[in-house]
Amino acid sequence: MRGFDKYWCFSYWEFGLKRKHLQRKRITNNLSFFCKEKGKIVSYLPDGGTLFASGNGDVRQLVETQVPSTRCKGNYKVSYYGTESGCEYFADEMSANEDGQSFVYHDSEGKEKVLLSVMGTHNVNNAVIAIAIGRKYGVPVKDAIQALKNYKPIAMRGVVHDINGIHVVDDTYNASPDSITSNLHALFDYPGNGRRIAVLADVLELGKDSGKLHEGIGQFIIEEQNKGRRLDYLFTVGKEAAHISDYVKAHSDIPVFSAESKDEVMKELETKLQKEDWVLVKGSRGMKMDEVVKRLIKE
Repeated sequence: MRGFDKYWCFSYWEFGLKRKHLQRKRITNNLSFFCKEKGKIVSYLPDGGTLFASGNGDVRQLVETQVPSTRCKGNYKVSYYGTESGCEYFADEMSANEDGQSFVYHDSEGKEKVLLSVMGTHNVNNAVIAIAIGRKYGVPVKDAIQALKNYKPIAMRGVVHDINGIHVVDDTYNASPDSITSNLHALFDYPGNGRRIAVLADVLELGKDSGKLHEGIGQFIIEEQNKGRRLDYLFTVGKEAAHISDYVKAHSDIPVFSAESKDEVMKELETKLQKEDWVLVKGSRGMKMDEVVKRLIKE
């Protein structure tokens, strides 16, 4: 059996910094720093190893410039994955359906249709790299695709609760600015004509750039609205998340309710809910937004 040190998966998205929303030079430089530090992982790759790296957008350029091969004593290959055709492993033809979402997986051996029970481009990327690494370890692509089809999210990580005809998406385990925008994007991919409602709480531990980063989430909401993907209601919990609601109120007529406590938001939310609504609940673990989901389930 080949050692597990032969392949490494390398993704910058885990830092929760989506570059299109990081306008200031200092923040962008921080992303380059993160990339460079994470790039030290290649020093552990043996001869013939493979570095799997996100090839989406300008992340590929960052990999090429901030992860120099001179750090590695051995010779290794870089394999890019993502949702762009320039990647060695990539997905396209993404679409939503009653059971989740589908896409077509591509690699050098051909293409296969993949079905997922979870929504979001971020989950498509996760599925692509799972298939790619599985292939490296001898797992047939068709077997990997079947395993992904059977996958169900674990608690607080995208679980959908159907409560009296209302669909509550519980992604309350944790949050970053990027994971929130990914989940907001996915919110519109769920089936049906129900209203789309977001209940968002503070993303903690962002330091002095917190306000700007939360505002970036608001910017994303407006960008999506301009593409015809409009929220019907936005609720925010906490002082930092108020930056999201403030931006949205200033740039749209989306109904917004913001408060520092979950109880205040819950009381207002309960007056608005109706059957077929899709409600995303998300925030940092420290904000305990799972309590909102539990309260909705009990009622």
